[in-house]
Amino acid sequence: MERNERGAYIYQRFRTRGVNPLYPAYIFSEIEVLSEQIFGSRIFLGWEELMTKIATVINSERLSQHAIHAVELRLYPSGETEIVTEKAFYLEPFPLRAIRPVAKPYRVTSDLLLAPTSARDALLDLCKSESALPSESIAMWIDHNNEITAIDGASVVAVTDDEVIFSQHGRGIEFDLAKSAMEKTSHHVVQGAIPYDNVRRYKEILYIDHRGVVALGSIEGHQLSNIIAERIVQEVKKLEKI
Repeated sequence: MERNERGAYIYQRFRTRGVNPLYPAYIFSEIEVLSEQIFGSRIFLGWEELMTKIATVINSERLSQHAIHAVELRLYPSGETEIVTEKAFYLEPFPLRAIRPVAKPYRVTSDLLLAPTSARDALLDLCKSESALPSESIAMWIDHNNEITAIDGASVVAVTDDEVIFSQHGRGIEFDLAKSAMEKTSHHVVQGAIPYDNVRRYKEILYIDHRGVVALGSIEGHQLSNIIAERIVQEVKKLEKI
């Protein structure tokens, strides 16, 4: 996503089918709630106006009216909004992404940096500057409790022999859909802490956001699988039927 010179902002990243956002009520409600948490007062948005603004930007950039697009809604403390599209790739409705990165741990102790803000993106940029390619290493954030809280800024899922653990810090419509979808299967699904101390116990570590699902290839030399990652994608597609 592009950087803006007008100062700090909060955001929601989401998918659209053509000009139409998927789950617009969730997206707009989430950013309104976040505005109160981050800015100190809730900013109420004109949802119909935002839908029109999103459509205008997608049409002005001559993007497909049928494909899935990644879009970012930015909200500034002034109440001003901005729509930015992701031009680097086009999405399936909910893909298992081809990359299998290696995790590089970073100690991040502020809960504020887990919120979708320009501050989080700035920290991610600093982490990414140490790696030439995403496949070489991806930033894994670990908090003061030695818990994995985010990977590449996205919500985390870990898989053991017995459980599929959705992080207690997870957020976003895709994360929620993945959890709901997996709860309908025979897998034992829980939501809770994902301690970094347990990395050798994990069969898979993956992260989920609007871009889809990414399964790590390895961590600390420990090779990881992607079987549950594939299952999550399959189950979410059944739910969405996009």
